[in-house]
Amino acid sequence: SLGGRISSTPVAAVDRLYVGTDDSRFVAVERSTGKTAFTFKADNAVRGRAAVLGDDVFFATLGGTVYQVDRANGAERSRTALPDAVPVDTGAVAGDTKIFVVDTQGVLRAICPKGGILWSLPLGGKAASTPLWSEGHVYIATDAGSIFCIKE
Repeated sequence: SLGGRISSTPVAAVDRLYVGTDDSRFVAVERSTGKTAFTFKADNAVRGRAAVLGDDVFFATLGGTVYQVDRANGAERSRTALPDAVPVDTGAVAGDTKIFVVDTQGVLRAICPKGGILWSLPLGGKAASTPLWSEGHVYIATDAGSIFCIKE
């Protein structure tokens, strides 16, 4: 047990699972033993799935922050604050060179792997779920009944 409510979907990478909690923790768990490898304290609840890109894992919070931590030890590498601290309650998705998140106001944001917002795109509705990455494109379905396909 991680000792807190979990509202996010775990993501697996090599020998670990990564998952966020409602009490603002982001946890890496060894797949073979179930033991905690590291715990990272975030600014707010982590409700969405994390994204793995290279040696890093990225996750967003209800406090409107996108974190980048080292996959091996949980050391913070960067943090990107979204404008007006708009929460993110869906997961992050990794493209080939960027991380994508959709905030609760329905704005898709491309995040640089070293921190910072590269660009933003209003979608006209809240994301219905975590974005999908496939073959150089990010796909987002919205509660307004639209599906977006954006080339990285």
